[in-house]
Amino acid sequence: MNAQLEKGLRESAKRAGELKLLCAPSDAEVFIDGYSVGACHQFEGKPKGLTLSKGMRQVVVKKNGFLPYFGYVDSDGTMAALTIELVPQNAGSAP
Repeated sequence: MNAQLEKGLRESAKRAGELKLLCAPSDAEVFIDGYSVGACHQFEGKPKGLTLSKGMRQVVVKKNGFLPYFGYVDSDGTMAALTIELVPQNAGSAP
């Protein structure tokens, strides 16, 4: 690998942020900027969270039978944590 490429990769890694997710249910699917990145339990911070490039990122968490979560994280090279509890779709509805 050439020196310029190595330097660019090191600089990029410095700017990347990390997102720790704690979700209920833990097997809910996580989307970043519209792309599926895996299940929530994969990003609990053990051993690490989800690496995000710098900038504003849309976070969506979905699971069948639950209302989706929509939010935004400004990844600025630091660690952020979200605790998300999805609400069942039929919660609060009359029988």
